[in-house]
Amino acid sequence: MRKLIQILCGLVVVLLFSCTPLLEVVKEGVSLSLYQTKMDEVAKVWDTEVKKKGEPDREADGTWLNFGFRYPYAVLKEYASLEKIQEAAGLNVFVSGPHTKDLDFNSETSFGHYNAAFVAKTLQALKGSNTNITFKTLGQQVYDKNLKSTARAYYKAYQYVNSSPQVERRSKSSITIDEVMKTYKEYMKEPSQKAGGYIQDVFGIYANNAEKEGLDWYISNVATGFWVRRKMDNTDKEFFELLEYIVATYDADFK
Repeated sequence: MRKLIQILCGLVVVLLFSCTPLLEVVKEGVSLSLYQTKMDEVAKVWDTEVKKKGEPDREADGTWLNFGFRYPYAVLKEYASLEKIQEAAGLNVFVSGPHTKDLDFNSETSFGHYNAAFVAKTLQALKGSNTNITFKTLGQQVYDKNLKSTARAYYKAYQYVNSSPQVERRSKSSITIDEVMKTYKEYMKEPSQKAGGYIQDVFGIYANNAEKEGLDWYISNVATGFWVRRKMDNTDKEFFELLEYIVATYDADFK
């Protein structure tokens, strides 16, 4: 499995991460222009910040990998922390789950349930930013260099999760997505690492097949779990609308 540094355009870095109390409630009605300004800022500083960051710190960053989604968050935290994103968007990112003042990567009994209104506003802001030719040109460069593999893997994973009546598993009988969600919930009732291990193992064969089609194995495996959780928090349609826009804007030839 080859390493891949996932560079996400603007605030989409945080959106594709996969809550108890919310952060302090932010003011509603913040203008889209402020959110677009934050997107532009993040896109512009990425290359400089990743060079400054270098290899991740396992304890501080919650990962030892320089690919995936935790690494970009660590790189851009000064500009796009959870708190700063909420301030810019004027909305809470999550409605429930373990994330409070920051993203909690260690919860074994819950995951972040996204705020559908935040996802919708992000799409609006991204569309507005893309009316600026400078931003769109920069976005295209970021997409072509670093985001394409991720976007394509998530796109295909969404289609699989939403069109496959049965999920083929290693040395086990097939299982439906509804059964996957039910079992995942059961594993999260008590502290353990079973839930995370289970969701990754379930989609191992899918990831193998995706890799044969030229997609990244790790990202394909993680993506299926992401879409299962989005079905569970009822934001899968909003997220896919955002992803469809990104693909249509920067990768129109992709089918």
